[in-house]
Amino acid sequence: PNVKMQREQVSLTLEVEPGTRDGHKLLFFEEGEPEIDGDPGDLEIRVLTSSHERFARDATNQADLHHTAHISLADALAGFELELKHLDGHKVKIGAKDITRPFQVRTFKGQGLPRFEEYSKFGDMHVTYEVDFPKSLSADQKAQLRKLLG
Repeated sequence: PNVKMQREQVSLTLEVEPGTRDGHKLLFFEEGEPEIDGDPGDLEIRVLTSSHERFARDATNQADLHHTAHISLADALAGFELELKHLDGHKVKIGAKDITRPFQVRTFKGQGLPRFEEYSKFGDMHVTYEVDFPKSLSADQKAQLRKLLG
């Protein structure tokens, strides 16, 4: 009761490296609340990642990214050229020259996030292709498809 504590504000700068794992703990030594008549404690910061509109991190290998690409039926059958803008802004070509089946997954080596504490190595990007089928076909389109595909 004879000790008076006064709150003090201190600004700290924290740099979170790309590829840092979800739940990773960072420690600021002796930057926490002080004990009465003692040294200040440590301040522990836990990194929590938020969701992204285009990419998801792999739960087991957090350097791997997952993306779902929607393609048309014509693109699935005839091939397509498509570029995907990565998190850091570079373009990744995810097109195909062959037939792409619905829910087919293609892996692009080294196109994921930097591996945690191994910044020269990268995870992979796994792209799942969802084929958007047309809502309807005319009788003429159906006849042309039957003739073309046999």
